[in-house]
Amino acid sequence: VDEFTSLTVFRSLRGLAKQYVMNLVLCSDPISKLDIQKWSLPSAIAHHKAAMHKLEKLKIIEAMANGSKIKLNANFRKCLKKVIFGASSKDMMYVVDNNQSQSHGSIPLRSTASSRHPQADKIERHAKSRWETILNILVGVGDKKSIGDSRQNQATTTLLIKVGLICKDPRNNNELRITAEGFKFLFQDIHSQIWQIIIAYLQGVEQRKLNRKQVLMFLFKLSFLTLNKPYSTGNFNDDQKCVVQDLCGMGLLYQKKSSSLLFYPTYLAKHLSTGHSLTKQEREDRGFIIVETTFKVYAYTSSHLQIRLLAKFIRLDYRLPNLITGKITKQSIMDAVCKGIPVDLIIDYLEQYAHKLMKQQEPILPINVVDQMRLWESENKRMKIETAFMICLIPTDQEFDEFIQVVTGRNDDERATLLADNGAPDEIQSIIQNIDSFVNKNNQISSSKDKSKDTSKDKEEKKDGMDVDSDSIENNKPLKKLLDVTLPPLIDKLIEKMEEANEHTLKSRYSMILQKYGWNQAQLIFTKNVNVNDMMKLSDDLCAIHLSKQDMINSSSKLLWSSKAEKTMVVTPKGRDVLKRHRSQKRSDSSLTPPKQNNNNNAGPGAPPNTNHHNVKPQLNTTITPGGPPSAPALPPALPPARPPPHR
Repeated sequence: VDEFTSLTVFRSLRGLAKQYVMNLVLCSDPISKLDIQKWSLPSAIAHHKAAMHKLEKLKIIEAMANGSKIKLNANFRKCLKKVIFGASSKDMMYVVDNNQSQSHGSIPLRSTASSRHPQADKIERHAKSRWETILNILVGVGDKKSIGDSRQNQATTTLLIKVGLICKDPRNNNELRITAEGFKFLFQDIHSQIWQIIIAYLQGVEQRKLNRKQVLMFLFKLSFLTLNKPYSTGNFNDDQKCVVQDLCGMGLLYQKKSSSLLFYPTYLAKHLSTGHSLTKQEREDRGFIIVETTFKVYAYTSSHLQIRLLAKFIRLDYRLPNLITGKITKQSIMDAVCKGIPVDLIIDYLEQYAHKLMKQQEPILPINVVDQMRLWESENKRMKIETAFMICLIPTDQEFDEFIQVVTGRNDDERATLLADNGAPDEIQSIIQNIDSFVNKNNQISSSKDKSKDTSKDKEEKKDGMDVDSDSIENNKPLKKLLDVTLPPLIDKLIEKMEEANEHTLKSRYSMILQKYGWNQAQLIFTKNVNVNDMMKLSDDLCAIHLSKQDMINSSSKLLWSSKAEKTMVVTPKGRDVLKRHRSQKRSDSSLTPPKQNNNNNAGPGAPPNTNHHNVKPQLNTTITPGGPPSAPALPPALPPARPPPHR
């Protein structure tokens, strides 16, 4: 690890984690975790846990004294101190002109290939042309031969295939077609696009027999270079020279010729710096789209690329030299969704490229247009296919309730840490934490509805298909307290905070989810009968706004359906793994329990003594089947139970 790598990692941290690092960088002795916890307010405990979790995950801090104390990683601390005190190394030197004073370690101009440096606008044109080549390959427009050499285009196409943005057409192997991930890529911001390409590039360097560590360290150094300034490759090894050639093909670097000793970082290279954002002038200059409340769209552009992108989700009506008009229709949105383009990406794209006059209003896009597009998208999400496992033939109600507790239990600290790490508002963290705490204490109620179906069939018919009893909330005081006392002030504060921060898109997503479960913002009450299952789904839906798909799989409920009357439940693959670990742990605990004397009082006269001296509970007579009806019970090997008394 060098100074460039350490500084790059430091830049990627959130504010509180950075503050902890700066407090620890000059401390050579370990510090107690309890003392570090005092550096943050008690109300920010979730942010403290998220910061510590991030530092531990990146191995920036090391545990000492059985985990009660921590200290910074010695190498990271050494490199960061060099950066702070200005003693960092200079491996890549700026090439100065002859009329400039020679700085320490700089390379004189006469030792380079040429004394004429390209103008900044020429370097910028090269970067734009190379990046447009990548996008044009994805949308299927543009002449590949007119931009760059064919070797670079072939390398770029191979890279796009490896990252999964394009693939070979199964009907014609000589042709390429864009994938669903490729459509999503097109509507992302350029910062996300560049990092997605770079990550895919790093995953394939070992196949080309390049040193992955050297390539990664070179990319970190590149993010700290000055744009449009020449740097020499004279002291580069073969791996680094190969990386320079590849980055020139992507537009991140510029070289006059492939054999040139100098390279120039372009404006695209600044996106390698973690957390880079566009300036206000850059955001205003690229705005060209106007969206009206009547769903009409006006785009002031002549770019074939932008026109092809707009045609993915709007119906084009007229095309003028510098203006196109169209309309957002249900059919155009449904076609985009079927191709794999989420509505949220379309909304982000329209906001990023909105005209500067539209950005002066709040919200930027008309609310009715945003909400209607989400409603159209939801029509395609009424049914989805998931891998599931059926667990049936559970012997007793007690074991069934135990299984329910296991698969629906939530780790409050884990979710709070994930939400804080992903920048979720404090109010949404409190809402989800309160719901999860309630679910953990009351999730056995989730199967009570099956009893009501069996005992009062007529009552269910009167409810027109509702899942819960009409008085389920009144009979459940903890649920009533949660809905009437705990959640309303938190939700009201959340919506108010989103309005003050002009986060209208986020506010709209929160409101749509809450309204789905009966939330009335005007009256600040829930107007719909809900049960514990509904509260679990509400928590998962709110979390899905901020967490990744993998984080949702690990932290959300693993139960999909249950019936206590039939002693059957359906769980996710993660739920099956959790139950397997639970059963293994239970068997292990049972084997460690000392044997007890069984009096066998219930045995008839002349019954033999109980031979089950190990006090092992009968194995759960369950069968886990992926879909379909339950099969014959499959039991792990167990000790034989006591023989029944002889029949007289």
